[in-house]
Amino acid sequence: MKNELKNIKRIVSIEDTRQYEEGPDDRFHPIPGSGDANECYRCGRLHEVHAMVETEDGGVYVLGVTCAKGTSVEKEVKNGVSRAKTAARLQAELQALQAKIEERDRIEKEVEALDEPPVVAYGIERKVGIYKGQVTQGFQMGKGWIETNRPHKFNGELSTAEFNTHTDWNEREMLRNSWFREEMAARGAAMNGFAIEERIRKIKRKLK
Repeated sequence: MKNELKNIKRIVSIEDTRQYEEGPDDRFHPIPGSGDANECYRCGRLHEVHAMVETEDGGVYVLGVTCAKGTSVEKEVKNGVSRAKTAARLQAELQALQAKIEERDRIEKEVEALDEPPVVAYGIERKVGIYKGQVTQGFQMGKGWIETNRPHKFNGELSTAEFNTHTDWNEREMLRNSWFREEMAARGAAMNGFAIEERIRKIKRKLK
């Protein structure tokens, strides 16, 4: 031990200064060597995760996690380090999720600016189920598609007016939404937007 550290008055702060990154397990892990290393007063080594403590004489010192052992603040530092690591991990996850939402919003505007592709009608021969043996109507718009249970009546490309005549509002919306989702996904947009936003709200509550 390089120096003794007695008469600790209080813990000023406890920090995990490391950066975190998402791993293949979808969890966030610290990046070794990415933090702000500070020299511990007791052992002289550099610590990216450390406490700042104030002594009775007004001095403020860096105290490594393991070097808190045997001091009056050992338990408090141990618990505080656990909270600091959790906060650093959650903050990194929050930033990553917010970046996904921002990218999704950018892609959404890009897709909204596209001209909608023509609608193509086709028949679907049912092999199973209550419609087995029947040929029902399907529609395709770019990569998007819907299938109906109505009898097949027309093939080939339809104008917007023709398509609107042959389908109701729900089918038109379903087809456009299918095309829109496929275009978003093809550009790498996060398609689980609601789940991401819910996770962001949960993290913010934890970080308060």
